[in-house]
Amino acid sequence: MEGRAGIIRRTEAAPSAPPGGEVRLGQYVVLEELAGGGMARLYRARHASLGRVVALKELLPRYRDDPAMQERFRREAELATSLAHDHIVRAYEFWEDAGRAFLALEFVDGLDGKSLLERAGRLPTPVAVAVGVQLCDALAYAHRRGIIHRDLKPSNILIGADGRAKLGDFGIALLPDASTLTRSGQAFGTPAYMSPEQIEGEALTPASDLFALGIVLYEFCTGVKPFPGDAESSVVDRILAAEPQAPRSIAREVTWALERVILRTLKRRPAQRYPEAPALRAALLEAVPLTAAEAQKALGEAVGAARRVRRGRPDPLAPARTTRAARLLAGLGLFAMVAVAFPGWLRWHTQGQPSGTAGVSRAPAPSAVAPPGA
Repeated sequence: MEGRAGIIRRTEAAPSAPPGGEVRLGQYVVLEELAGGGMARLYRARHASLGRVVALKELLPRYRDDPAMQERFRREAELATSLAHDHIVRAYEFWEDAGRAFLALEFVDGLDGKSLLERAGRLPTPVAVAVGVQLCDALAYAHRRGIIHRDLKPSNILIGADGRAKLGDFGIALLPDASTLTRSGQAFGTPAYMSPEQIEGEALTPASDLFALGIVLYEFCTGVKPFPGDAESSVVDRILAAEPQAPRSIAREVTWALERVILRTLKRRPAQRYPEAPALRAALLEAVPLTAAEAQKALGEAVGAARRVRRGRPDPLAPARTTRAARLLAGLGLFAMVAVAFPGWLRWHTQGQPSGTAGVSRAPAPSAVAPPGA
């Protein structure tokens, strides 16, 4: 699905008095406040006349007098409203009112990738691959337009109960015109998910986003990051110089074929990675065959199983702090779901695997979760 949607507008008119004590922002009635990010506050809101429920993003007050942050937010809005794809979070409109800036985004009823991982510990490989395949479609769409996302990470991946994964937050995306926000030699992104060339401020290509997707796939399949570290500097050093631990040494459910695909995406030199998203997509489906319907079913049921662990939370999108027992319960639920949905998987994923795995130990499930915003 491709096209163009969205409206950019500016108004200086004061908002109308809300009826019945409602809190209104522009044309939207606020339903609840969701977890915010580093630069914005997030609400679930309903369009007063259309009835459409959206995720309403407002630039935080402390940035209203910061021209650089205002420009970044406006730039994100302009880019987001120009994109229309099934696996990219849709933006509906952007407006400014009395010094405040708002962006109305598609509301995804589900979990972000970070929350899903926190609740499950790690994901069954069909679920992880389903996310990867859908994100490859999103990246291919963006890359054809000369856009490099530059901040692909679990918290920017929204997975709906309908089984659709969507890529969001193009706030620091690199555009074909390379604006002043993206000067050569500057590094933008989240260090734990940055490619070597991104860390060093070098020219970026689609392979840079695929490196980040490789990190996400590794983390989804194993429950740990491929380049761990206690400090940002140690993480960066590992990305630049260290080889990641083989995924199968952590999670034996990862097939040899899938391990090869993931490790290729994490090669330090861009030329050694997959050249473009469709090539990675094909490799993932060759390693773990899934139809589009199977992928969507796996994701939808995974979100349902994970959400049941925290039933009753008012905010299904907010990162959740769960106990180890809850994560284990979610993980068992996901693996049981996959075994039922794909009865041949547990048998198939070991067929054709080389023998002689003595000496390879399974690492314990992680007992700590990165703090929100990591």
